[in-house]
Amino acid sequence: MQREWKNIDYLLNIGEKQKKTYDIITDIGILEILEKYNPILVGTIPIDIDIDKSDIDIACEVYDFNKFKKIVIELFHKYKNFTIDIRNEREREFIVANFYIEEMEIEIYGEALPVEKQNGYRHMIIEDRILKIGGRKLKEEIIKLKKAGLKTEPAFAKCLDVYGDPYEELLKLENKDDNYLRKLIL
Repeated sequence: MQREWKNIDYLLNIGEKQKKTYDIITDIGILEILEKYNPILVGTIPIDIDIDKSDIDIACEVYDFNKFKKIVIELFHKYKNFTIDIRNEREREFIVANFYIEEMEIEIYGEALPVEKQNGYRHMIIEDRILKIGGRKLKEEIIKLKKAGLKTEPAFAKCLDVYGDPYEELLKLENKDDNYLRKLIL
């Protein structure tokens, strides 16, 4: 059954870092503040493959970057090490803000796409499916590779023996059925 990713209550049933993430997000009301931008917590924390340095990633649907930038600066500039930047990578323009609360980095990411179509969200969904199929052994191997310095998508690509750009290759697995994914894992 697919998790309802917009309701972060699931964080309370995973681990200590997820509980701390829940507390930080709810204490500052970040999802409510950014509500009109369809914010969704994405990344490694929701799927429980985070490591000590993993950040809290919040993806948003943003079409007016300058307006969003002003709002984010106004609301979050007071937090430690605040930065905000409009960037263009991999043929995508996006805005990203970073800051720290209680020694945890928060990254707010905005792109001119519905969050469910953004690569960060899509990666999380396929990674979650793969982890459910692969079980504890795969999860432990992914975390081990991440602790050794690999980013999440390259860690999955290594475990699945997938070659090429790991970010693109994972997206190609979105529409594959569980049997196909199971064969990659074994």
